[in-house]
Amino acid sequence: MTNRFFQNQLNQFRERTTRFVGVADENGRTVATTDPSGSERRFDGFEALSAGSGSSGFISDGCTFMPLPGQPAQYFVYSEGTDETAKTAASILSVALGSARKLYDDKYDRSSFIRGVIFDNMLPEEIRQRERDLHFSPDDLRAVFVIRLPEEGDPAHAEEILLNLFPDRQRDFVFRSGRRDALLCKLLKRDQDRDQRREIAAGITGTFGTELFSSVTVGVSRVACGASGLPAAYREAMTSLEICDMFGERSGTVFFDSLGLSRLIYMMPASLCREYLDEIFTGGSIDSLDPEILQTVQCFFENSLNVSETSRKLFIHRNTLVYRLEKIRKLTGLDLRDFDSAIGFRVGLMIKRYLEYRQNDR
Repeated sequence: MTNRFFQNQLNQFRERTTRFVGVADENGRTVATTDPSGSERRFDGFEALSAGSGSSGFISDGCTFMPLPGQPAQYFVYSEGTDETAKTAASILSVALGSARKLYDDKYDRSSFIRGVIFDNMLPEEIRQRERDLHFSPDDLRAVFVIRLPEEGDPAHAEEILLNLFPDRQRDFVFRSGRRDALLCKLLKRDQDRDQRREIAAGITGTFGTELFSSVTVGVSRVACGASGLPAAYREAMTSLEICDMFGERSGTVFFDSLGLSRLIYMMPASLCREYLDEIFTGGSIDSLDPEILQTVQCFFENSLNVSETSRKLFIHRNTLVYRLEKIRKLTGLDLRDFDSAIGFRVGLMIKRYLEYRQNDR
């Protein structure tokens, strides 16, 4: 819809300028132009130039660019040439298209409304008014899915995949969210919200695995009722991804309402976390354990504190495992064969990862 809108607007300029003009997205891809042969054009080195241009514009590949109003700029208008005439034409076109697009978005574009709500750019009264104007039901149930790509992933391609997977533009909304994320705001059927969210997430991970040949991580919010609940839903989906990354999971689906203990730890202040570690590890710091011992602990937990099964998985003798568990008890004061001590140790490991994540994220 956005590309068609820009092209319709540019068609009105076709007879009023002797130079080709157009609109490019943030990646330098042409989305609309008056040049019949330039519809597939892509400008090289565009992202670096646009990032440092501010509102003054820049020159790339023989064209003069000006950002379309909006923060951050998602589209740039351009005019053929690098002289003052080209700069003037691009500046006028930027103002004209920016004003026309805002009027269009305010009146017709449901996707623009949802984007503004999710990113918390609208006041509550404005949300309620636009919700009525655009015929959104305040009882609609929606969930937010944020798809995080691998480092080499292309959000534009991810957005295209989601648009093909969820083609109903009036009920489901797709757009990019940051450098590595694509976002889906999906309308849910009433009384089927949990099962439907799982089905949707499974469809997303399966499709991306087929299309991109790589794994993605999907953060899933709780169900939001009405448009006013969407900002919180977006924060929940993003928090799910952060917690997933914090505890070492790099792919899969993470539901905010299934995070359990990890979510509780995430909400704890750092001072309380450090206090817990000092109190639980009475025999010595958890930092005194070497990687081999920590791997043993992890395997022991994964096998429900079963000594025989853990030793089999680690390919070590049962007595060797018992020796290691005794070493852990002497170093930390916790006997992992005791259920309460095992719980304390498990929570301590998670808190240690949480504190390390916070320290590295500064």
